[in-house]
Formats: sequence, C-alpha cells, structure tokens
Amino acid sequence: MSTLLRLATAGSVDDGKSTLVGRLLHDSKSVLTDQLDAVERVSRDRGLTSTDLALLTDGLRAEREQGITIDVAYRYFATARRSFVLADCPGHVQYTRNTVTGSSTADALVLLVDARKGVLEQTRRHLAVAALMRVPHVVIAVNKIDLVDHSEEVFRTVARDVRAIATELGIPDAHAIPVSALVGDNVVDRSENTPWYDGPALLELLEDLAPAADPAHEPFRMPVQLVIRPQGAARSPAHVEYRGYAGQLASGSVRVGDEVVVLPSGRRTTVSGIDLGEQSLEVAVAPQSVTLRLADDVDVSRGDLIASATDPVELRSEVPALACWLGDQPLHPGARLLVKHGSKSVLAMVRSIDGRLDLDTLRLVPADRLALNDIGRVTVRLASPLPVEPYSRSRTGGAFLLVDPDDGRTLAAVMADASAPGEQLP
Repeated sequence: MSTLLRLATAGSVDDGKSTLVGRLLHDSKSVLTDQLDAVERVSRDRGLTSTDLALLTDGLRAEREQGITIDVAYRYFATARRSFVLADCPGHVQYTRNTVTGSSTADALVLLVDARKGVLEQTRRHLAVAALMRVPHVVIAVNKIDLVDHSEEVFRTVARDVRAIATELGIPDAHAIPVSALVGDNVVDRSENTPWYDGPALLELLEDLAPAADPAHEPFRMPVQLVIRPQGAARSPAHVEYRGYAGQLASGSVRVGDEVVVLPSGRRTTVSGIDLGEQSLEVAVAPQSVTLRLADDVDVSRGDLIASATDPVELRSEVPALACWLGDQPLHPGARLLVKHGSKSVLAMVRSIDGRLDLDTLRLVPADRLALNDIGRVTVRLASPLPVEPYSRSRTGGAFLLVDPDDGRTLAAVMADASAPGEQLP
C-alpha cells in the first residue's frame, strides 16, 4: 500500500473542520510542544476554558480574528502506518474556490456535516466538487455528535441523507462516522460514547483506505517545462551539443529507446537518454522529474507535450467541459480568456454556456451565465489545438484553467468531457 495519502477537508461554515484537523494533529502526537504552548496561550487570552485546536491550522491573522478559515492550510503528519498531506479547506461559500484547489489533488475528502443541521447547500456543493474532481474516497464525518446526546437516530438520518446525494452524484461509497472534533469522539480512538457504532475511528479508516490509481500505469505523458541547451562554458566540452527537455512525468513511464510523439507538431522520434541531474537512467516513472534527450533534432518548446507514440493524445480545438466558476464577475458566452493546460497557455473563447448545476435537484438547468461558485457546462474554443484528454481518463491531462488574460487571475477550474449527474454526453 502507498504510504502517502493526500487528504482534504470540506463542509459548511462552523462545521468544525479546523477543529477536526487540530484534533487529528493533537491526538496523533503530530504537534510540536512550542506550537501547542502558543495555541494554549491564545486560547487563555480569549477566555476559553479549553484549548482551541482550530488555531493549529487557522494561521492567517484574519482567520484568527474572524474565527473562520479563509485560505487552504496544508499540514503534514504521520502515523506508524501512513504519512498524510492534509489540506484544511474553507467552508464559507465565498471561498469555495479554495476548496476546489484543495480537492483537485486529494486522494480522500473528509466532508464534515453538523449533526444538528444536516445537509446544507454547501454540503451539496462540496459533494458535487468531489464528484467532478473524481476524488477517489469520500468520508462523511457527522460532527458535534456530543451536542445531540450521541444520538444514533440523528446520525443515521444525517448519514442517509448525505449518502443519497453522494450516490446521485456518482460517488459510489461514502463511509459515515459519528465524531466530535471538540472532545475527540471517534477521531483517533473509538469512543465509548457511541456504543451503537461498530466501525473504525476516522484515523483508522484513513490509514486503511486503498491508494488512488497509480499514474505510472497510465500512458506516458510529460509536459515540457524547460528546454535545456547549455552554452559550452556551462558544461564539459563533451556536452557542448547537449539538448534536453525537462519536466515532470504526468503519467506513465518512459524508457531509453521508446518511440514518442511531440505535440502539437506530431513529430515522432525516440528517447536517446534520460537524465536525473548528473545521473543517467534507463527508465523514468511518474511522478519523477527528469530531462529527456531525443534521437532527432525535433523542434520542442516549453508547453509542448511528449507522449507515447503507441497511445498518443488527440489534438482538440473545441472542448465541452464542466467548469467551477471562481471569478467575482459572471462568465458570459463569448468571453475571451486564456486556457492554461499543463505548462502551455493559449487564447480561447467560451463559445457557449450549456447549463448550470442546480444544487437542489443536482441536474443541469438552462443558464446564460455562470456566477461565482456556480458549476456549469461550457464549450471552449481554442485558438491553437491542445492535447486535452477526457477527465475521466486522466485527472492531469483532462484538467485545465481559465485565466484572465489581463491580470493572470484564475477564473475557473475545468474538467474536459466531464458529465453532470444524470447527463448523457453525445
């Protein structure tokens, strides 16, 4: 089993995400003494009778003052069985864009739901984001179970409602756990306060989750980040003619002698060498970062894609997709933006807006614009063709960003060829 799990939290405002993360860090003994002392001091200064563990992750001054999470807070911790990279995402609707960021690379999403409130609009929105981003595992943490007297009936009702939405969105298996982040029920250790729950504690479940699909088993893809062409004075005379193409393997593996294709030019050649610093390799596997040398003098630039010649990527000038709109101003048909795909950016136009996801019915409804935090179907026309794959096939090759051409702001996270619940693509 892979020892690393990328984990994100999501949920509505005041559902206790930061407290849950703090409890995970505290009870798994992943907090340094000086960090804990500082949090205890701030908690006392606020007149609290117990330590506010949410302060372990809410690092921005505005977050501490307002008592909300604004930015994605990344924390690293480990147990004897697994290492974790944890992204604590905001719950406020204004910061849904940050939840999209945290979920985009997550292997598992822990969705918190307040046991007293049940399903809210943000619950539906975050489940939709998890489904669209194809997060492999979703865990429902029914939090504040202590505030409903550890009621089994309340837990079962909330878990059933959330699972029904998850199923409708195409999330096949969402494990529900009754927890209290404040007192630690079923977070790291199983609680005696919920004798009717016979499942694992949250940390136990996270340690046992199956790893996400290994990108090394997918077709070979490497976006070129940098063309390395050193001058003679930079290397020994034997390397005066050195030309290499550096990047991180997005998927698959490549071996010296493999035939590859360079996109968008379509030129085919073979790999004559693989360099990792000063070391020469026979094979490179995702997600290694290496420099490839090619047998032929092919025109390759930053932003090009080097791919397997036996399983190449189709170049596309028009892409239907689902977009999470993150811009403050609405998106309208005809908008001219930049598309950033891998390491390449090209001009593009939003040809049409073909629907918006209704969070109550979880179906696409007609729309002529997308507002902040809307999820909708768009068709994007590219000024130059790009090797965009279906998102269902590749989370890397099928994702791109819509960017403001004037100031570089990210305006949308986009999944190529993704389908909304109940939607059949042509």
